[in-house]
Amino acid sequence: MAKYCMKCGGQCADQAMQCPRCGAMLGMQNSGHVSQRPSGGGSQFSGGSFSPQNPSGGPGLAIASMVLGIVALVVSCCFYYLSIPCAIIGAILGFISLASGKKGKGMAIAGVVCSIVSIIYGASFFSAVSSLV
Repeated sequence: MAKYCMKCGGQCADQAMQCPRCGAMLGMQNSGHVSQRPSGGGSQFSGGSFSPQNPSGGPGLAIASMVLGIVALVVSCCFYYLSIPCAIIGAILGFISLASGKKGKGMAIAGVVCSIVSIIYGASFFSAVSSLV
């Protein structure tokens, strides 16, 4: 049977003295450092519980905000009808990322700024085009 590290949950060889994933020293099974995986497939081990390495999440919203803001800014001169929805979604994701306090604050700010500039430029371009028609 395979053993699992109590620190990171990584699978270890039966004769291993150290976890190959995190480097934690492995002890005897009844010392709480190594456990057999329960048959239910859950994340609970016999000596404690397994928690993910990054439970608070990453900078995904900030990255999405920055990418949408840049895309909206680039296409705002030609495709304002595509730029405005991208900019609105980018601004919303940026504000959510900033409010939650997750990593990537600089990217979220860049996304919000690019989105707002794109919204202003797209709205002014839209009003100029509609006044010509």
